Amino acid sequence: IEDLKEKKKEKEKEIEDLKDEKKKNAKNIEKFMEKYEDKKKELESIGDLLQVRKLYDKYLSMETSILSKLDNVLIQRDFESFISSGYTLSSLDNVWDIVKIEYKNISNEDKETLKEVFAFFLSQINKRFKEAKYGLVQVEVGEDFDAVNQVDLSQNSRGRVSECVFYGYGFLKEKENPNDENIISRIIKSPLVLTA
Repeated sequence: IEDLKEKKKEKEKEIEDLKDEKKKNAKNIEKFMEKYEDKKKELESIGDLLQVRKLYDKYLSMETSILSKLDNVLIQRDFESFISSGYTLSSLDNVWDIVKIEYKNISNEDKETLKEVFAFFLSQINKRFKEAKYGLVQVEVGEDFDAVNQVDLSQNSRGRVSECVFYGYGFLKEKENPNDENIISRIIKSPLVLTA
């Protein structure tokens, strides 16, 4: 009986030691996960910086006449100015306004570059929030024109979309499940289209 009691004490001590070790491991795992998340965010920001650097170079290669119109919106002085000027909704609104007015003078290649810049900065603005707050509003060629949710630059105001000139954007509906599809609840700027 005494031997058994002694063995029981030893086993209880082993169990306590294992519990302590488990707690230490849990703390180590927690610290590791925090470091992992920090490094993951750091890598994402490096990826974002590389992407925006490529966009900046592409942006600077656009036609001078369009760059001059955008000069006070997306500042071209240097890379840092370009980044800081693009991270605001007012800048994106101004880019949209300029495209709406100047679309006939903007080459297709430059429109695509501006769409990339617009989409990139909107996604970056979303990173300020726990969940994305804004979403792009895109239109597919061949869709029926929607006078309520689209701006027809050809002023036909009916027919089918022959070109999506520029994206719009709006507020995203709150999701019950993070895996649900993004749905625009209210449009801030409607997509710019041409109809036929």
